[in-house]
Amino acid sequence: MIVVSQWSCALVGYGGLSINNDWVWRMPILSQLLPPILTVVLGTILLLESPSWLILHGQHEKAIAALHEFNGPNYDAAAVVAVLEAAVQRERTLQSESASYLECLKGVNLRRTLIVCLVYMVQQFVGAKFVQGYLPYVSINW
Repeated sequence: MIVVSQWSCALVGYGGLSINNDWVWRMPILSQLLPPILTVVLGTILLLESPSWLILHGQHEKAIAALHEFNGPNYDAAAVVAVLEAAVQRERTLQSESASYLECLKGVNLRRTLIVCLVYMVQQFVGAKFVQGYLPYVSINW
């Protein structure tokens, strides 16, 4: 979604090179807002709630209906609901134990934390923001 917004911003920025009013800076900002707004609106209208969320909140019949909607009427939803209920019970048991954010920096969890952080850092190192910042100036000379 980030890349789609950046791409639309670059296209709108290039298309607005000949405009000489306040809409020059407003159009790229507004174009970046469209994809997330469309995603939220369409997702709210079209997507069902997660079966695991429904089970977490005690709505087992709705969870079974959602599983049948996702996987078809012949799907064995009862078995999946049993697994999800066991997972919810295990999660509640684990939540009662004390844990802290320092656990993310110990043992195997340190490696996992570093992987997640590096994925986000590498995304910034690619240079898309640098190129995007100078794209209007480069586009003028094309």
